[in-house]
Amino acid sequence: MSRLLKIHNAILKLSIRWKIFFAMMIVAIGITAGVTQFALWQQEEIITTNVVITGHFIAASLADHIAGLLAQSQYFEVREILKSIQQKDDRILLIAVNDMTTPRKEIVAAIGDDQWIQSTQTIFSDRVHVLNGMDQYIFFEPVHIRGVEKLLGTVRVGLSLKFMHERLVQTRDTMLAIMAASIGFALLLAFVISDTVLKPLQNLTSGILKIAGGQFSHRVKVESRDETGVMANTFNRMTENLTILQEVSTILNEQAGPQEVLTAVLARLARNISGKTGAVVFHGVDAEEMVAGEAEETSLSYLRKLRADTRSETTEHPNPRVEPSRLCFPFFSENEITGGIWMVRPTTSAIDEIDERLLNGVSDQLESTLSKLEFQYRAVTDAMTGLFNHRYFQQEINRQLERAQRLGTAFTLVMADLDYFKKINDTYGHQQGDIVLRGVAGAIRKSVRGKIDVACRYGGEEFAIILPETSLEGAKIFSERFRHAVEELDSDFKGKSVKITVSIGLATYPEAAKEKRQLIECADRALYLAKESGRNNVKTYKDIKG
Repeated sequence: MSRLLKIHNAILKLSIRWKIFFAMMIVAIGITAGVTQFALWQQEEIITTNVVITGHFIAASLADHIAGLLAQSQYFEVREILKSIQQKDDRILLIAVNDMTTPRKEIVAAIGDDQWIQSTQTIFSDRVHVLNGMDQYIFFEPVHIRGVEKLLGTVRVGLSLKFMHERLVQTRDTMLAIMAASIGFALLLAFVISDTVLKPLQNLTSGILKIAGGQFSHRVKVESRDETGVMANTFNRMTENLTILQEVSTILNEQAGPQEVLTAVLARLARNISGKTGAVVFHGVDAEEMVAGEAEETSLSYLRKLRADTRSETTEHPNPRVEPSRLCFPFFSENEITGGIWMVRPTTSAIDEIDERLLNGVSDQLESTLSKLEFQYRAVTDAMTGLFNHRYFQQEINRQLERAQRLGTAFTLVMADLDYFKKINDTYGHQQGDIVLRGVAGAIRKSVRGKIDVACRYGGEEFAIILPETSLEGAKIFSERFRHAVEELDSDFKGKSVKITVSIGLATYPEAAKEKRQLIECADRALYLAKESGRNNVKTYKDIKG
């Protein structure tokens, strides 16, 4: 057992080329040895059969021919017949005729070596006889006159088997030559095969080393369509996927918001992936659907249903949806579905395991990044309205002051407060009050300039809006637009129409104040003035001074 283990370990240490050499040589030797053995056995059977047929024919023909002569004791004529027969076939070593009618049943006619003739005296059946290392096949035939049962004599014919051995040796030598040629051809074939196999493997090994060294742009040349070609193509796709994942990681570190993250990542995927790619994030308080890339209703419906089904206390990450032409990986955070990414291809180009692994890797990175962004968003967002909270307002106004001081620009602070909001809460309940707050927040979002202006819930029913690089006149235009938007809100409470209005105060840096506290006080005083002036109007810091 230990010897077999040593042989096994030695084989494992051999190079692939030597393993192929040895395997091909063993196969060649095995096949040619088997063919040789079969050929020798087949030829021996054929020659033996031929010898038996020939021997029986000679012995039977001779016995029939000399029966009359033996009955008349014409031994001389019998001898002449024997000589003529021997001359026709050089395989005949001996022919002996015994006259069984004589007292001694002696040999009356014979040709061949006396020693051979005497040694076969006791043979009365067909068999192989060996003398002095020489083989011969002895055939025995009784001599009768046709129609008479009396035994007149016997005939023994000995055929040499030397020619058979020579023929077998010749066949063996021929087969050995064929075996040698086969081994040579097998070794040549092994060299060609090993070179065909090893060259792609060496290229693949070189590629792996380059990838390990950080050369992610390296690709292995695909030179065939066999298994090594498939391996090289798979390696190249793996390298491309590593490059994509590395670039996606860089993108995620550079982008600020969920929409930008999804758009940038999908744009990168589109450079290498055929088919449609898209993603969605259920963002914010109201789980607003942020869709990027190409929308695909089947995947969107799947994610919406999955989000609705997994709002229980589950902690298990849901499985992706994998179909021959569609992949959909959900994002999961804090026990709920937060979005997902999908890939859709035509039915003629099926999605394989490499595509699945790539999208899984991208999904994991997106899930982690979007989860962090959502956490950061919620940390600075008011849960009721979806606007920024008071904490973020304080941070942002500090940034705007520092920026305005550095660039020498102006910005305006808008302070807004709902009119008679306490009465709405007392009359219709806090739930209706919450609806009003969310409606006003929606009106603010429609009025601000996208990501330029900063809208915050300052506290209670009071809102603060920072308008960067906006003069007092520009802020008044914005405020009037916002005030009218609030007036147009649907305020049907239990079948009763209630008018919602807002009072607004404005203060512009640096005209109204150069410090944060003073600027906020200025805007507050303008707001109070708007309240005192009948509500549902806009006042500025200049109105206070006047």
